[in-house]
Amino acid sequence: MVPSALKRYGCHIRRKASLAKSSTILFFEYRFIADNKGTHWYHGHFQTDRGDGLLGGFVVVDENDRSVPTNVKGKREVPSREYYVMLQDWPTETGDEAYMRLKEKTMKWMYGFDDFKKCWQPTRTVDGGNVGGAVPISALLINDKGWHKRDDILHRPWDLPLERFQINKEELVLFRITNGGVAQELMLHIEGHEMIIVAGDGNEMVPQPIDRLIIFPGERYDIIIRGLKNPTKKSYMMIVETVQYYFFDWSRIQTDYTVAFIEYQGDDKLVEDKTLRGFLL
Repeated sequence: MVPSALKRYGCHIRRKASLAKSSTILFFEYRFIADNKGTHWYHGHFQTDRGDGLLGGFVVVDENDRSVPTNVKGKREVPSREYYVMLQDWPTETGDEAYMRLKEKTMKWMYGFDDFKKCWQPTRTVDGGNVGGAVPISALLINDKGWHKRDDILHRPWDLPLERFQINKEELVLFRITNGGVAQELMLHIEGHEMIIVAGDGNEMVPQPIDRLIIFPGERYDIIIRGLKNPTKKSYMMIVETVQYYFFDWSRIQTDYTVAFIEYQGDDKLVEDKTLRGFLL
């Protein structure tokens, strides 16, 4: 049996390890005092645990005050519903395979050994920095839901089994967003809605309207949106995309996407608009 341990983000710990590894038993109960409210998460901490999906999120709440700041003047409101949003970059290979290629210096053959014209390279952001993109990815996931064919995401996302979040007209909704991925910083935006960021890494901040949210692996952000007074369609897209735009030799790499839907309830007259959006073309 492979030993493992859990690493948790956002909760206070001692100056030495307080969560023992589990190696000779099948069940181990972790206990800790949840004394600081906010959006937190955990993942396995042995080699490829995290990349292979051993992770999860949890939230510590103040039972006497569930409000969040909504503007710079100090106004606070209680969201009528909350969603935890876990983002992941799912690789084309298993974590063990990627680890061995890194160890044996065969990273360029992550697409296989049969096509010498298609070799893998680490990737860069638009300013030349290499802050992710260590392995090729098969899909981006939102709450474990994604799709492995890029063209399907771009041209028929409504037909795919992707995540859907319900909302009502003029309803205040809180999204607790975590990037549980390994190698990709991701950019998120919500079609047709203003996003306001109200917390980062479990700590409240002065509310700030944003157009896009760039979130690195391990980071957590809380954002709020308010349902539209007069939505014109049944659902609006939450779009997540990669920001590694170039291979290391500066040749252009395709942007990878995934989509979730903000779906309006309570109005049978609203229909799904399947017109392709410009930002997915």
